[in-house]
Amino acid sequence: MRLYIITKRNLISIGFCLLIGVLAGAIAVTSTVRAVQSAAAQREIPIYYVDTDKKQVALSFDAAWGNEQTEHLLEILDKYKVKSTFFLVGDWVKNYPDSVKDIAKHMDVFSINLTESRNMMGKDDLEEIIKEYQSFDIPLVFLRRGAAGAVMITSEEVTYVPSQKNVNVVDPTGGGNSSSGAVLYGFCEGFSPEKCGIMGSVSAAMCLGQYGVPEKITEEMRQEALSR
Repeated sequence: MRLYIITKRNLISIGFCLLIGVLAGAIAVTSTVRAVQSAAAQREIPIYYVDTDKKQVALSFDAAWGNEQTEHLLEILDKYKVKSTFFLVGDWVKNYPDSVKDIAKHMDVFSINLTESRNMMGKDDLEEIIKEYQSFDIPLVFLRRGAAGAVMITSEEVTYVPSQKNVNVVDPTGGGNSSSGAVLYGFCEGFSPEKCGIMGSVSAAMCLGQYGVPEKITEEMRQEALSR
């Protein structure tokens, strides 16, 4: 058995070392926080909110894994009459076709490409796919077909919208999202399905003609879009 004797002098030395350690740790943490804050200040981040006097929020759900809560989630949204956005990943569409159909039937605007539609419905024929979408009885289906254009589908009419011609494709990333955003905007403004589709086509073309999405929509870009 060993016996350690701690004198007053030893206590003072130990206390001084602990104090130095605490101060060093505090300085390190503070420096790290400042570095993170500095990096965050320089990095551009997505828009999480906009200035508005209205008491409202925007809800968006990403479907990328299981579907166990999908039905319950839709019931809650229906119960409280809440509008929301769903973003469905390609593999999720393929793995849970019935859940995709359930979500689509609750939407005002449903944007999907032809490949995803074929996976979901198990059909290859375009006309059959269009007829099934019409049976959903939702305000607007935006069926994207890439370079072949798009099909704007309602329960009463079908409109084929061509893609923009002579587009110099620099980066294909974001074409579907940008066109969907334009169609959604047009729908909210009360435009016809055809005009919504043209807006989507123009938006996709402008996005594909550069790397990434525009950081800012300038007046020059607006005029170019209108000229198309």
